[in-house]
Amino acid sequence: MQQGILKQVKDDYILIDAKWYKVQDPKYVPREMEIGVSFETAPEDAGLIKFIKRSEPKAAGSSSSYKGKASTSYGGGASSNSGNRDRSIVRQVIFKAAVELVSSGKYPSVDAAMEDLKKNEDYMMAG
Repeated sequence: MQQGILKQVKDDYILIDAKWYKVQDPKYVPREMEIGVSFETAPEDAGLIKFIKRSEPKAAGSSSSYKGKASTSYGGGASSNSGNRDRSIVRQVIFKAAVELVSSGKYPSVDAAMEDLKKNEDYMMAG
C-alpha cells in the first residue's frame, strides 16, 4: 500500500504528490484535494490505481514527512528546496495547461502543447 497527497482529479486521471496515475474505477476517488490517500497499483502496471481511499488522519502532535518537508522549505534559512518546489509547481501548472489545450482541440498531443508552454517556465519562475 502506498501513500501520498491527492493534488488533482481530471476525469479518470489523478495527481498524487507529483505523479499522474490512471484510476481503474474513478467513482471511488475521494473528492477533496490536498488530503492524504492510501492506494494500491496494479501489479502489471504501476501507473494504474486499482484501489484508493482517504488515509486516516494522523494523531495530534505527529506530523507526516510531507508536511515536515514543506514547512522546512519556508524557514529562515530557506535552501534550494524552496526553488525546486517552486519549479515543480510551475511544471505542474504547465502540464495542466497542456492537458486543457489538448482537451480544447488547440494541440494534437500533450507533448506538442508542453513543448510550446515550457518556453514560459523561466518567465514564470522569475516571479
